[in-house]
Amino acid sequence: MNGHYAEAAFIRELFDEPITALYQVAALIQTLDDAAGAGEDFEAETMTAQVDTLIMSAIQALDGPEEAEMVGHLLKLRNSIQQRGAGADRAEDMADVQNAAMTAVNSYFERALRSVPTIDAYLKEIVARAP
Repeated sequence: MNGHYAEAAFIRELFDEPITALYQVAALIQTLDDAAGAGEDFEAETMTAQVDTLIMSAIQALDGPEEAEMVGHLLKLRNSIQQRGAGADRAEDMADVQNAAMTAVNSYFERALRSVPTIDAYLKEIVARAP
């Protein structure tokens, strides 16, 4: 978008929005999943505290049904961490949290970007050029 400074500034400001914290949710879940797969032993208290932080981030970033869904997934993950068993269940819980986080962030960015007519037109032009 060469020469479209207002649009570039708008896009830059989107990354300061609270919802971008959900990118951290997906990254932390991936880290926990990788560590669990490598057989590393994490203290349940440490992991629980990290999930609690993620819950607060989700509450600040989301509203309504998206918030309820994300917090529900995080609470389920928190419970599986505290129980220290059911590795397969925890893997599924982690995948659910990651998917919900990325879906929420992607939906937010698409809505925000498409709300600016010049950015929406630019995105449509890119899609039209795609093979």
